[in-house]
Amino acid sequence: MIKIVSGFYDNPRKGLPSSNGMMLVFDQQTDEPSAVLGGRPIAPR
Repeated sequence: MIKIVSGFYDNPRKGLPSSNGMMLVFDQQTDEPSAVLGGRPIAPR
């Protein structure tokens, strides 16, 4: 699993979240990608 989180701290002035995130999940047996999850729920608040 790989987690990526970005922070753009001027975004709240634009009505946007200051952070977003994405997770990439891989199969443990084959190393094939099995899921891409994204959005604010996985980013730190």
